[in-house]
Amino acid sequence: KICVPRIDTRKMRAKAAKKKRETEYLMAHGVAQVLDSLVGTLLLEKPNNILRFIHDWSFQELTKKGLLRPHERQQPNLLKEVSNALQDPTFTARRLEGDEAGYGGSYLIATKPSGPLAIFKPSNEEFSVTNTAPSPAFTPGNGYKREVAAYWLDHKGKAGVPETVLFEMPCNKMTGHPHPSAETEKTLGSLQRFVVGEANFADQLGSVWPTDHIHYIASFDIRTMNADRHDKNLITHCKDKDFHVTPIDHGDCFPEIIQDPEGCPFEWQYLPQANEPFSQELLNYIDDLDATKDTQVLRDLGLPREAQNMLFVGTTTLKCAAACGCTLKDIVEYIRTEDCTTQKSLLQDHVDTARDLSGTIKFEELKSKIEEHFRRVKKNKPTNPTG
Repeated sequence: KICVPRIDTRKMRAKAAKKKRETEYLMAHGVAQVLDSLVGTLLLEKPNNILRFIHDWSFQELTKKGLLRPHERQQPNLLKEVSNALQDPTFTARRLEGDEAGYGGSYLIATKPSGPLAIFKPSNEEFSVTNTAPSPAFTPGNGYKREVAAYWLDHKGKAGVPETVLFEMPCNKMTGHPHPSAETEKTLGSLQRFVVGEANFADQLGSVWPTDHIHYIASFDIRTMNADRHDKNLITHCKDKDFHVTPIDHGDCFPEIIQDPEGCPFEWQYLPQANEPFSQELLNYIDDLDATKDTQVLRDLGLPREAQNMLFVGTTTLKCAAACGCTLKDIVEYIRTEDCTTQKSLLQDHVDTARDLSGTIKFEELKSKIEEHFRRVKKNKPTNPTG
């Protein structure tokens, strides 16, 4: 007598139905929800799972399903380029030193045929991880997530943040890595497309930069509460007398507290463009910003609630100021102080007073305070004489 194992067809049907729902979800929701949810669950607990998932699929399939790029921007090729470059015998990942490195570990990815391709920043070499006294505004080891979030939240690429993706780099490919003997070990971090600079931003006359472009970069910095927008984080280019600026290094965006960093003002606040009104195109762009949707990106990347709150605060500040017809100079005066060591900014004061006993920010109350402030600023502005 032959015993035939019983097949539970109900479980098979349920599994098939679940697979169908997952496929439909992939196709219907695209990148924003799918990749974000993968990052938010697998990456935090088992980072190798999501990276293995990414590398096991072909580039064409990932692009088709929208898993390489969130939101409405064009699919990047950076992940494919660097993955292919790893197979090149001339591949190098050289640790930058001195002035070119900044704070934390940064590696220049290059091959002889292609030249510089990208900058890789491993999570375990971030300044907040290696520094004995890290800033209270940033959870150590989250900088690579902030770099990726900054690219995702540069909607329509208006600020020009270079392509930035999550990447797992083999340690034995990294020259200058603290553990060079680890042949099979890999480290997780952010990978940003390399941008060639032609001159120091601070050495150029401010009037050469297109007003709209400076305004988009500044608006991005205000939304994300960027604490590190100095001149070396603005890469300059000039082609056929067409001047352009590329913002880089966004590991200090999305702080977890209102921070007014001493000695690091917004570089653009000294430009004449900071006194110019916003264009109608920019006003429409700002009006379309959805802080609730944007904070979901940070949530899915595993950034803390406090960072999400500060993105909401920054976006609300920008939207209220733009609606009242205020300039970048007006916004800077609201969110920064001349001496951050002895006094709070108006924004800091408003956030503190809008907290309840448990420390939770009452956002409706805060929004009312911000709106009231910028309405008062606009009312007190002298009107330009005509004729």
